[in-house]
Amino acid sequence: PGNLGFSGEAMEDKTTQNMSYQFPDMNRFEPAHSFKPQQSFNPPRTKMEDKTTQKLSYQPFCPPEKEEFPWAQKDKYRAPVVPFDGSTIYNGSYFAPGQFVEDCVGPEGCYCMYPGECFDAAGEPPKAHEFDRCPAGYDPRRDAPRPPPITEEVRVRPEPGQRDLNKEC
Repeated sequence: PGNLGFSGEAMEDKTTQNMSYQFPDMNRFEPAHSFKPQQSFNPPRTKMEDKTTQKLSYQPFCPPEKEEFPWAQKDKYRAPVVPFDGSTIYNGSYFAPGQFVEDCVGPEGCYCMYPGECFDAAGEPPKAHEFDRCPAGYDPRRDAPRPPPITEEVRVRPEPGQRDLNKEC
């Protein structure tokens, strides 16, 4: 460490900072030439053509006269002959509370909500003359709707790509 020490000469003033921000000597450089066009108007020597692309593209046109089609004529309004009775679809669909009155007579015959209700114990549908009679032991006023009978013919259809559940393994 004997080689470290101070220099006996004066310190230079030409540092990187000082040399980077000096005013340049303009005698050594050519001035930049502007490429900006001259601001002067030169009128054309000939007359300008009056048929431009804009004028030729958007020519005025007259629409054709409207044709009369007798089969397309609308009938004139005719007022209804019968006066309006006040019955609307809305009023017929949505009743106010208290509008329904229970029927005290009750059902007559065998009312089937769906075809499975009126099958007899053997799973047979009623005959044509038996539609007004309920199966034995079934009272529609007291009993809940009966489920449809389960038969051996009920089969599950497999979806494409799935195995058939009806076949035995």
